[in-house]
Amino acid sequence: MIRRIHRQLTVRWLQRIASVGIVLILTSYVYSRVVSMTRLVEIECLAEQSPWDARENTTSLRIATFNIAHGRGLSTSNWTGETRQQRIHRLDAIAAELRRLRADVVVLNEVDFDASWSHHVDQARYVANRSGYKYIAKQSNFDFRVLGWTWKFGNAVLSKQPISQATLVDLPGDAIWETVLAGKKRALDCEIQLADQSKFHLVAVHLSPRSEHVRVESITQLVKLAQTGDSPFVLAGDFNAAPPSCRFSQLSDDQQNTISAVDESRVFRRPPSNQSDAFLTFPADKPDRVIDWILVPSNWIVDDYWVKPIALSDHRPVIADIRFGERSLAPRDESP
Repeated sequence: MIRRIHRQLTVRWLQRIASVGIVLILTSYVYSRVVSMTRLVEIECLAEQSPWDARENTTSLRIATFNIAHGRGLSTSNWTGETRQQRIHRLDAIAAELRRLRADVVVLNEVDFDASWSHHVDQARYVANRSGYKYIAKQSNFDFRVLGWTWKFGNAVLSKQPISQATLVDLPGDAIWETVLAGKKRALDCEIQLADQSKFHLVAVHLSPRSEHVRVESITQLVKLAQTGDSPFVLAGDFNAAPPSCRFSQLSDDQQNTISAVDESRVFRRPPSNQSDAFLTFPADKPDRVIDWILVPSNWIVDDYWVKPIALSDHRPVIADIRFGERSLAPRDESP
């Protein structure tokens, strides 16, 4: 009898402890999801002086885009088991590359702002500090917490010139339940103010990796945004999409392609896709496809466009030297 009572009391206490644990987990999670909606976009201005000054020539710009894969390098999992210092070492290498590139503005994809797997380092701020960018805009795609574990990451824009405004672009999601429970891929529209007070919009893009239909819907929305804007728009980032002429291209159920939709809009222009393998961006160690792009207004001049062959992430960075004016790239000789 005593043993039975003792067993019953033990079971009750275990049930209570489990109930309290579940309540704590759910409370921290729900609170994090509520708070996440208030911090989707943030702008920061670093107090430190930049190592090199912003470009005074306002007729030309160098733009770069780099999916840094949470600082995990070529690993296929974010939970690499690396120490904080090992991750920091890779971020230092990424920052060193950005210093060498000397881009005026950089789009970063898959940037951790506060994630357990990367030891809670704000990677956007860290890289900006060490590569000489004073202005930062951060936009969260996923943001949630379970007790002491956090996942907050998304897109970032680092700029030598002031970011006068940063706005969330709410793109279509893959699934409603995923959006509610964790988040989804979105875009970050940054208004960049140049030295002569002129401005342009740089949109940091990271489209769905799972659905060509969602990607086509997303690019259609971004094209409309550019068409109705009051200043030029540049799209840059990981589109997870290749044109039909390239390997690994995809079509939606209604036979649409994301890059074809860009071409057909005539709002943006891109480099020809029938160029050498040097333009492939993924995977970084043995690239076989181009899914990272910098798309500029159709009347801008592209003086140079290249991919840096480095393997600090599973993506390679893309860089473009552009000028404001009439188009200079030869027309593509491929069908959409």
